[in-house]
Amino acid sequence: MFEIRRLAAAEVLERKQEFEWLLKDAVEVGGTVGFMLPMTEDKLDRYWSGVARDLEAGERELLAAIEHGKVIGAFQIAYEKAESVSHRADLQKLMVHSSEQRRGVARALLVDALERMPALGVAMYTITTMTGGGSEALVRSLLFTRFGVMPHYGLTPDGKLHDASMHYISRPAVEE
Repeated sequence: MFEIRRLAAAEVLERKQEFEWLLKDAVEVGGTVGFMLPMTEDKLDRYWSGVARDLEAGERELLAAIEHGKVIGAFQIAYEKAESVSHRADLQKLMVHSSEQRRGVARALLVDALERMPALGVAMYTITTMTGGGSEALVRSLLFTRFGVMPHYGLTPDGKLHDASMHYISRPAVEE
C-alpha cells in the first residue's frame, strides 16, 4: 500500500531521477502537465531543480505517493504570490505513473491536499483540467465546482489543441 508524504526540497533532489521518471511517463502517455514531446534530460532536470527551489522558497508544496520506497505519483500546491489572493493556491501537475493508475493514487493525493487546507492557511484551491478527461471527473467527484471552460487552452504533448475546465473548492465546502 502506498503512503502520501509532503517532501522537502532536499528529498526532491535526492529522488530527482524518480520524479523525472514520473514526469517523462506522464507526458509520454499523453498527460497534459505543461510539457511537449520529446522529453529531454535537460527539460526534466531544469523542471525538478526549479521545483526544489520553489519548495525551498516556500512557494509550493509537493505531495508524493510512495510505495515500497519508490515515488509512484506526485501533486503540487502552488501558493499565490499577490497579497490580495494569498488565501488561494493552485493545484498543479497531478501525475501517477501509468503502471500504477486505477489504484486510487490520484484521489488519495487530492484528498490529502484538501485535508491540508487549514494547516496551510489556504481557503480556496483552483485546478485546471483537460475538459472531458479523467482528472476532470475526479475533481468533480471531490466536490470541486467547474466555473468555466476555455477553448483551445493548451496543447497535448503531441501538439493537439485541447479545451480546459477551471474548477475551485473553498474550505467551507470541504468542511461540510
